[in-house]
Amino acid sequence: MSKSTELLCIAENTFEVVKQNKKKLDFAIFKNNNQHTAIIYDEDCIEKCCLELNNTKSKNKTIIYVFSYDHTYEDEDFENLSIDFIVKPIPEAIINVYRKISKLKNK
Repeated sequence: MSKSTELLCIAENTFEVVKQNKKKLDFAIFKNNNQHTAIIYDEDCIEKCCLELNNTKSKNKTIIYVFSYDHTYEDEDFENLSIDFIVKPIPEAIINVYRKISKLKNK
C-alpha cells in the first residue's frame, strides 16, 4: 500500500514532504499552498499522525487517507484534531492496481 503514496499525492496535488519516515511507513504528511494530505498506513498510528497534524497548526484543509482492511475508521479516532479535515477512503482503483501488480510479481 505504501507504493500508492505517489498516486495519492498526484490526486491531491500535494508534493512537499512535511513528515515521512521512510524506514517505517506508519504515516506521511504532504502539503501544497492550499492543503495538507496525510496518509496513514498503519491504523495504530492514527493518534501519532493526529498529533503531528495538530502541530502543523494549518489553517488549510487537510485530507486524511487511512489504510484499513475493511475500509472503515472510527470517527472518535480523529476527535482531537484541531484543524479543518476530511477523511477519505483509499480509492478502490488504486488498491486494485496494486493488487494486480502484486499478483503479476508473484507469478
